[in-house]
Amino acid sequence: AARRGRTTLQVRPRPLPLIRDKVVTATKRLPLWRLSDEMYMNRQLAPNPDESWTAVRRDQARMRELVLDQQKRDMRRIEKEIAGLRLPPTHHIGSIRKGMWLDGRVSLTSRWGVQVDVGAYTDAGEWFDGHLHLGQFREDGEYVRQEQMMKEVYLGEHVRVRVVQCVPSTNTLDFSMRSVEDLPDLFMGEPRPYNWFDLVPGMQVKGIIRRVWDKWAIVDIGADRLARLHVRDAKRETTRYGFIRLGREHKYASTCYFRGAQINCWIRTTENMQLRLTCNQPRSMAREAMGPMRPKDNTWLEGGVPKPERMTPEQKREREKAEAEKAPWDPVVPYVDDWLEEAMEPDEETDSWVAKTERELFTELQDEDDEAEAALSEEGMKSDLANARRVYDLAMESSRGLQPVAEEEGDVVEDFADDDFADDDFAAGGEIAGSDIGFGPHAFPANQLDGWVLDDMKEDGEDKTEGAGRELTDEELDAFLLAEDDDEEEDFDMGSRYGGPQRR
Repeated sequence: AARRGRTTLQVRPRPLPLIRDKVVTATKRLPLWRLSDEMYMNRQLAPNPDESWTAVRRDQARMRELVLDQQKRDMRRIEKEIAGLRLPPTHHIGSIRKGMWLDGRVSLTSRWGVQVDVGAYTDAGEWFDGHLHLGQFREDGEYVRQEQMMKEVYLGEHVRVRVVQCVPSTNTLDFSMRSVEDLPDLFMGEPRPYNWFDLVPGMQVKGIIRRVWDKWAIVDIGADRLARLHVRDAKRETTRYGFIRLGREHKYASTCYFRGAQINCWIRTTENMQLRLTCNQPRSMAREAMGPMRPKDNTWLEGGVPKPERMTPEQKREREKAEAEKAPWDPVVPYVDDWLEEAMEPDEETDSWVAKTERELFTELQDEDDEAEAALSEEGMKSDLANARRVYDLAMESSRGLQPVAEEEGDVVEDFADDDFADDDFAAGGEIAGSDIGFGPHAFPANQLDGWVLDDMKEDGEDKTEGAGRELTDEELDAFLLAEDDDEEEDFDMGSRYGGPQRR
């Protein structure tokens, strides 16, 4: 099809917007001369020309920072002066209802609108300001740019606003200066059919265009919020193959969207709590949602072909410097490198001589250590032998004159084996009784019950053993016991080695 002309497209000339200029006079309380950049940036103190270039640049940077800080402080002071005092607390935030008209004052500017003080306060006794969006400034609903926001309202201006939404639990208070409600209670004579949770991408809906901006159309689809429709998503023709015809036919939204018109559209996206619409039926949302079968591993997360990284020359130099610092340092030293290479080559003559010399040195050191250990061990053995002989002599001297213990005649085991049963000594006389020797009136004397005291004296004070040696003193007895303990620790049997009686 041939390209259609302007007459066929019915392009209507756009009416020029009415610009309302506000005149603000500089006073003592509103020093407008502080708002110019010339006062701050072009009237700085010059650095000392006698200093070095580095010092001059440093002073200039410091001066620029000081100037910018001073400008910010002046702007905040001017904003505070223009905003003036707050209105007295009049309305509790819980008593404000949707649709109420309130008188307020602009107290603060933000990126997407202004804050209006209407005298609202909270339970804690604090002021609470409402938000007035820049799309709610004009009665005709025209779009207001951010840089032109101060041409519609200014700080300290008294305005009359309508309450759009008030939720005390979430600290939400929204205002509007338009008398027409964007979201009336009824949609096409019926209650609103949708809410935010009912809307999904690819869903077909019917809407009413409420407002038209430069590139956007604000559409009411019967939900709890407005949706946006861009000029590039306007209705297009389809080719004979069923594809949407490419090419942009409209530049401004006013040439394809008209206020109050009813359109059929589809939901495009629902990202960031905003609804985006399109007048062209998209592809099947089920196919796009399912997509191709993905492998079980994570290789599909790597993405497509990476774009070439674009860097400035300064960034390239910094990256090369960082890579050079991380690289291992391997300097080239000609003489040392040559010597190391020669040393790595095997030399049988040199290696055999070095090994032989090392073996001889280690053998000599080992022999010296063995001789020293042998000398120490020989001296220790001599001293141990002398101590053992002395202890043995003392033991033999103390045990001289003692009578050996008489052994019982006959073998008890053999006598017990000859008899059928062993004789019961306790059953003699037909009664079972123990011996009364050693108990009661027949008790042993105390000197016979103490086994640790060597008592060789008779009851009448005479010596029991004849021909016995002298009695051991306490010092000799302690020495004998200590020597015996040392021998047990060393696992050394002195009696069996030197011909004495063996310990049992």
